[in-house]
Amino acid sequence: MLAWFSAEHRVLHAILTMAAESGLDHYCWTLAWYWSPILKRRGQLHEAAVLQRTALTAAHRLADPVSLAHVNYELGHVSGRLGDYATGHTHLRRSLELFTRLGDRVNMGQAQHGLALLFNQQDRYAEALEHAVEALRLRSSFAEQAVVAYSENAVGWIYAHLGEHTEALRHCRRALELHRESGSRSGAADTLDSIAYTYGELADHGQAIAHYQQALDIYRGIGDPEGEAGTLTRLGDAQLAAELPAQARLSWEQALSVLSRMPGVDSRPVRVRLARLPAAETADARAVMSA
Repeated sequence: MLAWFSAEHRVLHAILTMAAESGLDHYCWTLAWYWSPILKRRGQLHEAAVLQRTALTAAHRLADPVSLAHVNYELGHVSGRLGDYATGHTHLRRSLELFTRLGDRVNMGQAQHGLALLFNQQDRYAEALEHAVEALRLRSSFAEQAVVAYSENAVGWIYAHLGEHTEALRHCRRALELHRESGSRSGAADTLDSIAYTYGELADHGQAIAHYQQALDIYRGIGDPEGEAGTLTRLGDAQLAAELPAQARLSWEQALSVLSRMPGVDSRPVRVRLARLPAAETADARAVMSA
């Protein structure tokens, strides 16, 4: 599926543009909605944002609350990923309002999940947790297994950042179980990364590295460069914490190589890590000599 979307990228873009220009508004927003998750997984965030803005114009012409709710969610999500938090918040709130009016509790959970992710990106973890827990409550009653699993993982990830490691592992392990039962490889990889991060916070560097490696294998297998780069970055952090600076350097260099193939993605955090590494390596060598 991912290979097909990649091969037909230009054709799909042309079709969506043609649909917008020809007044085929339903086809325009629907194609943008189906395509957006794949573009985001591949790190093509700017293109996803452009397509969703086109889709939003089409949805407004339709004056259909269902299409408006979905497109507002997608545009809000990708705007947040691009660091435009104010725009992201506006569209996600609008999405939640529309889904609430429609009485669509599953997608109310989706909008709450999006708000949780947005606050998480801003390190506003207490606010993120409130929305993530509400999303999990809504989804647990009405949504399919894989969707519930994404919320379980989000709650676990946020708990990890709040220092609640027992709760983090409980939710993430439940998420991993559900993802494996549903066959969601991308979801399993996301959750393995969350579990790895939690073990790192507990200073269990061996478990952190092992879980990051498992996540990395899946991301590479499904062709998810964004997930691969993020996990490689955090894997390097865990390796450095485990006093393995040479391995950390290799992980960060690989992350930088992946990021270089993703237009518009910020690679500065990885570059900063690499720039600081020589000092860490020197300190490590001195520690070995004095031991």
